[in-house]
Parts: sequence; C-alpha cells; structure tokens
Amino acid sequence: FGTKLQNYKEVTPLDGYKSVVSDQNKGNSALYKYNINIVPTSYETSTGSIKKTNQYSVTQDVLFMDGGDFQEVPGVFFEYDISPIRVHITENSRSLVTFLTNLAAILGGIFTIFGIIDSFIFFLFY
Repeated sequence: FGTKLQNYKEVTPLDGYKSVVSDQNKGNSALYKYNINIVPTSYETSTGSIKKTNQYSVTQDVLFMDGGDFQEVPGVFFEYDISPIRVHITENSRSLVTFLTNLAAILGGIFTIFGIIDSFIFFLFY
C-alpha cells in the first residue's frame, strides 16, 4: 500500500496471515469478507523530503456454510474504504538544550520527592 518507511514502525495486519476451511469448521465452504480501511499518509523526514504512502487496518468477517442452499455465495471478498483525510507525520529531533532542560527537571523532581520522604520520616520518628 505504498512506499516502505525506514524510521517508522508500520503495522501490516495481513502479512503472513492465512485461513483454511476444513471439515473441523462448521461446514466445508465459507464466505470471507475483509473490510480494508486505507488512510493516505505523508511522512516528512528531518531533512525535508516527503514520502507518500498509506496505512491500513483490516476487519474480517467469516461465515461458515454447510451443504445445502446458500443465502450467500462462498468466496473471498475485499471491500476498500479510502479515507478522504490525509495523515501527515513529521520527523523532528530535539535540541541539546531541550534534552538538558528535561534532564534537569527530572533530577529536580527526584530530589524534591526524596526531600518530602525524608521530612516525613523525620516527622514520624523525632
């Protein structure tokens, strides 16, 4: 469904999927219906290049049939629903100043929590 993205984890729900109708099921034939929702996606890397691809999700309905007259025709059917809205993903990195500010905030929070615990213990025992 489009260009593969290198730095983005894609979920492909139909990769390696297989289904077999056997006598163990409720019949010897079946109707498989796949509803595939496709969302157009553009991915902008930190260098500014834009790659266009698609994300998709799948739901499956299965109707097992035993012999006799069928209300439905056995087979495999695919229904596609293409979203009119595009998802735009932008890759960006944080600066060193932002990283150091976040690190200082975390260390300050740890110091504050230990100070509260220390004063609570001091209050209980003295």
